[in-house]
Amino acid sequence: MKENKSIYRISLFSGILLILTALLHMVNINDTLVAIKTGDIAASHAPNIVIIWIFSGVCMFLLGTWILFLSPDLRRLSRKAWWQAFIISLALGITALCCWLQYPRAVHVLFFLFLGLVLFIPLVLFSAQFKKQTKSKMPENTR
Repeated sequence: MKENKSIYRISLFSGILLILTALLHMVNINDTLVAIKTGDIAASHAPNIVIIWIFSGVCMFLLGTWILFLSPDLRRLSRKAWWQAFIISLALGITALCCWLQYPRAVHVLFFLFLGLVLFIPLVLFSAQFKKQTKSKMPENTR
């Protein structure tokens, strides 16, 4: 069975970075709470901002975990795993790019563009390996 260790390592790297980013994001909720207390965020919006902050941190953590779970299947050149990682990386990159274009002073968003591209580019470069995997060669449980 053919394997792709490069995609495996890159997906591990991306997943771990996303999880670490999520943890850092969750720790930095204090900045949001300070902004609420100082009036930088209107009191009427405060509950929504806190909920959005927590939810986005949890979503980043889950996305990173999802990528880690996909890593072994990407190593085995699973087409289903390729499509999932492709959509995740594309969505992450496009969302980050659109946010940065709308709010160019928010340069921290470029980190998410970087994370999306780190996974997206190798997936596209090695896509032929995933396409070669025919259904007849795939194990029964991955169809």
